[in-house]
Amino acid sequence: MSDIDQTIQKLCQDNTPSGPSLAARYWLILGLAIPLVVAVTWTVMMLSGDGIRPNYIARILDPQVAAKQLVPLLLVISTIPGILTLMRPEARIGKQWFVIVTALSILPIMMIWKLVSLAPSAWPDEIFGPQIVQVLVAIPLISIVIVAGQIIVLRRAAVIQSRTMGALAGVAAGGIATFIYALICTGDSPAYYGLWYSVTILISGAIGAIAGRRFLRW
Repeated sequence: MSDIDQTIQKLCQDNTPSGPSLAARYWLILGLAIPLVVAVTWTVMMLSGDGIRPNYIARILDPQVAAKQLVPLLLVISTIPGILTLMRPEARIGKQWFVIVTALSILPIMMIWKLVSLAPSAWPDEIFGPQIVQVLVAIPLISIVIVAGQIIVLRRAAVIQSRTMGALAGVAAGGIATFIYALICTGDSPAYYGLWYSVTILISGAIGAIAGRRFLRW
């Protein structure tokens, strides 16, 4: 048998990879990263004198408060299918963009809805609060860890749209980080968290886009 025939035979052999798929590894990383980040965040909160807000269970029954965690969680659920799709080089997100953009729009819409119901003179009290710096620092910092975990897995994928993939990973990480941070956040006005949570999630998306551009090169 010639060398060419041997080469063709090898190419035609079943090369089904062993071990878990990339999608399974991605879910595994998230499953491991989230409890780890929660544990570390909880420890830092306790050492700094913060913790889960008092009467959390009673407060979370208020729909306005529950939205602080449900909307970021919805954003994560909306974003992950797009990430799994872009693992294949020939894939395009297509109609999934509508779901992602819609989920991203909920918090800004809540902010606007709240503000238009108030007199402009009341807007500063609704928008600004003592935890703004904490929000702007904590959520992106938590996100970085989750983005890094995702990048480790996504580097094994055939990613063509590296910046888009990184941005989606960052937005998903921002949603998870926001969900965690909302456990201690006492700013319950949609005008407050609708603005600042949106800003920090977009910052996380930008961090992911930069990381994707740098590390996700197929």
